[in-house]
Amino acid sequence: SKTPAFTKGENPRPFDEDSGGVMIGEGLGMVVLKRLEDAERDGDRIYAVVKGIGTSSDGKFKSIYAPRSGGQAKALRRAYEDANVEPLCIGMLEAHGTGTAAGDVAEFEGLKEVFTEKKPEKFGYPDYQHIALGSIKSQIGHTKAAAGIAGLIKTALALHHKILPPSINIDRPSKKLGIENTPFYLNTEPRPWITDGEPRRAGVSAFGFGGTNFHYVLEEFQDVHSGPFRMQKTSRPCFCPEQHPKNWTKSATIFWQNWGLKVQNNVIFNYLKVHWKIRFPKNMHGWDL
Repeated sequence: SKTPAFTKGENPRPFDEDSGGVMIGEGLGMVVLKRLEDAERDGDRIYAVVKGIGTSSDGKFKSIYAPRSGGQAKALRRAYEDANVEPLCIGMLEAHGTGTAAGDVAEFEGLKEVFTEKKPEKFGYPDYQHIALGSIKSQIGHTKAAAGIAGLIKTALALHHKILPPSINIDRPSKKLGIENTPFYLNTEPRPWITDGEPRRAGVSAFGFGGTNFHYVLEEFQDVHSGPFRMQKTSRPCFCPEQHPKNWTKSATIFWQNWGLKVQNNVIFNYLKVHWKIRFPKNMHGWDL
């Protein structure tokens, strides 16, 4: 109770300029982990796929609760190496984000170390703020032993629903972060998770008391349709130019013969004849559309 890590305010505010510290919550979380091929075989609902895991320890440092950015960065590097993906390919990062001034700055320094240390090997990754950074602790507080699983569940649901969830109680990013010069932005409202065709991926950090660091790389599950498709005849759109071309008469005749169109409305039929000067076959009083 004497630790300076607890907030004196009413709300936890991770990465915010006015962040005051941790607010303790209570929680319990459970997930079912299965090999992907087993889950697909059993017809399970798959929320996300664990692509990689990285762990590290801070080792000997200032104190038992002082965070170390270098140790956290090592866990992140190992996770993305295990997942065999570039760090910049993710669209969301669920941070440990306790809300303490020292903890948030140390964590963000570790993120910058990993995400800005080298250019991505794959051409085309954006070099602007494109990774939504957040922490579920802004909503439910620090649930101690359940804090890591809370972030994992939040991220799996975000991938499943293709929504970037918000962090609340954030008004201004802390100036100490320098976030505007990084790939990250603080996401404060729900957004559709739009991609350029790449699978949606996210990172999840969970840093324990005493310097134990874990980072997960998750990817959305992309189901491959294996059942029979229902074949049915669908309508086809027809687009007409604003000014008809010179060979429109020939085109209209071919269109009528090949597509079998039928427009029962003679008003349209007469309009085309009068205003567009289209000549239809003599025995044609309406398109068999």
